Amino acid sequence: MEINKKISKVLDYLNRNAGKNHLEFMKFPHDTKIAEEILEYVKNLKYNTVIIIGIGGSMLGGKMLVEALKSSSRPKFIFIDNIDPDYFAEALADADLNNSVFVIASKTGNTIETTTNFSVLKKLLIKRGIPYRNKMIILTENNNNFLNKTAKKEKLKCFHISRNTIGRFSVLGPMGLVPAGLAKIDIKKILEGARNIKIDKAAGLALIQYLAYTKQKKPITVIFPYSSKLNSFSEWYIQLLSESIGKNAKIGPTPIKAIGATDQHSQLQLFMEGPNNKFIIFIEIEKFRHNIPEMERLIHAEAHATADALTAKKRPSIIIKLAALDEKNLGGLIYTLELQIALLGKLFGVNAFNQPGVELAKKLTKKYL
Repeated sequence: MEINKKISKVLDYLNRNAGKNHLEFMKFPHDTKIAEEILEYVKNLKYNTVIIIGIGGSMLGGKMLVEALKSSSRPKFIFIDNIDPDYFAEALADADLNNSVFVIASKTGNTIETTTNFSVLKKLLIKRGIPYRNKMIILTENNNNFLNKTAKKEKLKCFHISRNTIGRFSVLGPMGLVPAGLAKIDIKKILEGARNIKIDKAAGLALIQYLAYTKQKKPITVIFPYSSKLNSFSEWYIQLLSESIGKNAKIGPTPIKAIGATDQHSQLQLFMEGPNNKFIIFIEIEKFRHNIPEMERLIHAEAHATADALTAKKRPSIIIKLAALDEKNLGGLIYTLELQIALLGKLFGVNAFNQPGVELAKKLTKKYL
């Protein structure tokens, strides 16, 4: 009874405050205007390559949408989300920079890794005499930050991110929709799928995960999609869960990624017979885009067999089923998990929308530089 009261209370909080302050992400599914603006701008661009520079929440959402939903090899996407000189040089070595669109994404506009990669990229383009101003898009807040000032000075296209939007909750806004639009993905259908989600579905998932952590003593959450195209989706969820909930020494489900059926041949032994300290979230695609019956039958059989084997070993898991991996279903899943994490934060009594633990490392980085 007590837990029912608790979940009712956090649901009431979410319903009363939907769209306000850091719950602004709840407005995104209803904002078709920004989707139309993005599509109108993108349709006039000519390109065969998209180069995206960002890190963390400013990168993972767009990368996840592109890798999950892009249906052809063109345009080619290059994601630069680290300050690794070798990767940067090699990723751009054979890129068709003359026919590229460049997206620079940082919510604060001052993220040091992003501004450094941006500066190096710009020097390279200038050195090669490549005009970039009409093919560069900035995604940032509308204030006096480095990227926004640069966009104004150089007359670059800019889609602004609200100060109240947290990076890891930004995928259904311009941070995710601009890369998806450039990939020729139907971003209106992504938002439509999110609009179809009811909060009580997310509440059920939040409650299961909360009880697994507090009552069953499962401090590790395994996100286990049976689809290689959901690899970046898993990385997005890892950030969403860990950065939102890991706020003190006693609270913080630790997320890890597994991909079915690949990781049945690496991590499954640990999940089956190692420490019984894991809660597993399976994601199953009922109908794949390409009809290869032999593969489809086998991957479904392996997903069900793995879940049943874990149940037999008293290892708790749930299965989230998507009818297909398309815009509507993925949009709905993304929004469900964003709501789940917001609710989970309230259940645990932590602020799901800050990240004080990363600030010390940022300060020390500036000191060492």
